[in-house]
Amino acid sequence: MSLDKLKEKLKNKTPDGVYAFYGDEEYTKSFYLKKLLDYAEKSPAPEFNTVLFNDETITADALRDAIDTPPFMCEYKAIVVNGLPLANKSLINELCEICGDTAPGIILIFSLRAGDVDCAAYNKKKDKGAYVPLLDSVSEYGICVEFSKESGAKLYNWIGKHFAASGVTASQEAIEFLPAYCGNEMTVLHSEISKLCSYCKSGQTVTAADVEFVCCPNYDYQFFELAASVVEKNFAKTRSIMQNFAFNNVAPEIIMGTVAKNFCDMLYVKSSFIEKKDAVASRNAISMPDWLYKRTLASTSKVSIATLRRIVAACDKADKKLKSYSGDQYTQLELLFCEIDKK
Repeated sequence: MSLDKLKEKLKNKTPDGVYAFYGDEEYTKSFYLKKLLDYAEKSPAPEFNTVLFNDETITADALRDAIDTPPFMCEYKAIVVNGLPLANKSLINELCEICGDTAPGIILIFSLRAGDVDCAAYNKKKDKGAYVPLLDSVSEYGICVEFSKESGAKLYNWIGKHFAASGVTASQEAIEFLPAYCGNEMTVLHSEISKLCSYCKSGQTVTAADVEFVCCPNYDYQFFELAASVVEKNFAKTRSIMQNFAFNNVAPEIIMGTVAKNFCDMLYVKSSFIEKKDAVASRNAISMPDWLYKRTLASTSKVSIATLRRIVAACDKADKKLKSYSGDQYTQLELLFCEIDKK
């Protein structure tokens, strides 16, 4: 793997060469970018050994000038191009040529922003619109690294290590609940872990309840909580969540569509449970983590299959009604959710 090659170069303290960083996980991208920049920034004259470009300032001539100027009073010079005008094919072609011309001691990094490259399409190379020739050139002469969002066991392991590094113990339930509650952006998780470590006393184990009390929930979790509040007939909670969505300008059609999917998942989980299907197989069929499966079962424990089917059908009618409503859609949506299981 390209990341393994990058780690090996850092371990061997031979960082010079050309790199391209792309993908949606900004935390690890920034982490390794800093590792490479440290070779220049910790030199006696970092201002002469660190050159930064962005998508507005980068030109082929300016990059060549930076590469042709050797490191000053140190072994390495770092040149970072943060963001690229990928639509400028002429410039990209010139940068491709430059990739093979870097001299020893030069660390050249092309750092593409999250969303710049459709990674799945690029890796398959079936979508010509996603084709980025610069990545191929970097792969030929140096190291091209995709930083994708982590999930599952790798992410849980990362979270556990960060708690341990601060001398704090976290339950496995809390570790698995944290990304579900806050999202899997590592930058966000790093901040939330710091908050939890500050909140929990020495010797205290972080629990899922601590996560819910201290941390900020992401929208995916709030969508589920909205669906659960409707099923559980906790209409005060329904109104509270809807008011928060309205305050943050979450599009009503996204709220309606996502909550409707949550109702469908609830119906599937409830049906599978009644039919005594294997829990693991049921979870995997809809890519549902264990904590959410248990939470879904708890939310649907006091409602019948018939009620859930009626709620799913009502969502379709509510969606059509919402699209034709010309007034305040948030208020209308809140009323629809509060009335949906009273009929």
